[in-house]
Amino acid sequence: MTLDTVMPDYVVREYHQTFIHASRDVVYASLKATDFRRSWLVRNLMRLRAGGRAAGTVTLEQFWQTGFLLLEDRPNEEVLLGLVGRFWTPSGGRLKMPPDQFPAFNDPRYGKAVFNFLLTEKPDGTLLSTETRVKFLRNPERFFFRSYWTIIRPFSGLIRIEMLRQVKQACES
Repeated sequence: MTLDTVMPDYVVREYHQTFIHASRDVVYASLKATDFRRSWLVRNLMRLRAGGRAAGTVTLEQFWQTGFLLLEDRPNEEVLLGLVGRFWTPSGGRLKMPPDQFPAFNDPRYGKAVFNFLLTEKPDGTLLSTETRVKFLRNPERFFFRSYWTIIRPFSGLIRIEMLRQVKQACES
């Protein structure tokens, strides 16, 4: 499974990247091990989204323990996560399902989101990128999400940029 096969069509897209002076295996290990809550920015933005509740550590593994679906984990290449929910509501309305049901899920009352971390080998290191895509099947949900996304997009982007920065810092320090 890849981002393009799981969600070739989408309503919104967010993309960020950073170059890291380290091999893909080092970057992948750091990506999997980094506790993203060590960043005050990530910690506070996630706390705000969770209504003040604070989680312990936030690694990629915790993502799929809190409703994100691990769709694909190709070591040293890509980690692909999915989420089904009503993102524009206070609770997020996340649905749990087996990852193999995600691609075919099409209940129009919900939105689908995917995001990945892609590791691309370069001559002097690794390009680590993250892309987020969101899709809706019905106009009312699309309208509500677009309103929500207008407010949340800059903060979502900041979280992704900070995650990339933390992995880069861990690899290059």
